[in-house]
Amino acid sequence: MFIRSPKFDGLWIGGLPSQSRITKNNIYSTAFPFNSCGANGVAYPVAYVSLHGYNATVTTLTDLWPQGTIRTLPTAGFTIGVSSSSASDTNSAGTGARIVQVDFLDTSYIPHTINVLLNGNTMVSDTTQVGTAFRINDIRCVSVGSGATNAGDIYVYDNTDTVTVGVPQTATKIFHKIVAGDSIGRGGFYTVPAGCGLQVNQIRAGIDDTTTTARAVQLNAKVTIYNGGQNIPVLFPIGSQLVGGELIEDLAFPTIIDEKSDIAFKVTSSAAAAVSGFVDSVLYYK
Repeated sequence: MFIRSPKFDGLWIGGLPSQSRITKNNIYSTAFPFNSCGANGVAYPVAYVSLHGYNATVTTLTDLWPQGTIRTLPTAGFTIGVSSSSASDTNSAGTGARIVQVDFLDTSYIPHTINVLLNGNTMVSDTTQVGTAFRINDIRCVSVGSGATNAGDIYVYDNTDTVTVGVPQTATKIFHKIVAGDSIGRGGFYTVPAGCGLQVNQIRAGIDDTTTTARAVQLNAKVTIYNGGQNIPVLFPIGSQLVGGELIEDLAFPTIIDEKSDIAFKVTSSAAAAVSGFVDSVLYYK
């Protein structure tokens, strides 16, 4: 997730003028992205953000993230584990990544941002929310050595998994990933924190491909709405065909994704393709 500047100050957010939203109290001032937005030292309860998903080798149906699988969402709280496929990603004078930040929601959908001091191939378990992590929203490098980026793939996962040379072995227990050299996680998914809404304004996607191979790429989104204690899956209203290798969907009537709902962009291709997707949106406290 990237923080963005608004196109103009007159934007309406969740049915209210932006000024009305910005003056609300910010109850999540220590969690990203709210902790990085604002002015004069005051954190705003509004964040203009872009989700960024990427998959280098899309063929069969997958979520838009580097792991190339359909993610399995947890049904109960777990403890976060983090490790790297490279021993150089360590806080002890490592040349790669040293510290990463992980954004997650607990079982009450309250957002948290933690710093994890890496230990190369060895799992580092979170000690702040033991057994209560529920959704992983983002991960980024915040401290690096002389290599200026992460040397290996960095994984965020359920710490009950078996890890081999820093790589968790159970696909259903892996929830986010930073590909070697990327410094950020590129996941086309997000879960809206409690008390918040996500207003989606524009969706962009494209194929990073220089070959002449003909291909048809389909993009769609699945939103799992949390309603009365139930999770109800629905399809998000977007055009799905990447015409000419790109898709730009401006929503004349922005779509609001309510609190505790999951959104995940999914993609398939008739021939192997690298696909990027961006969701320009506003995350706000209601």
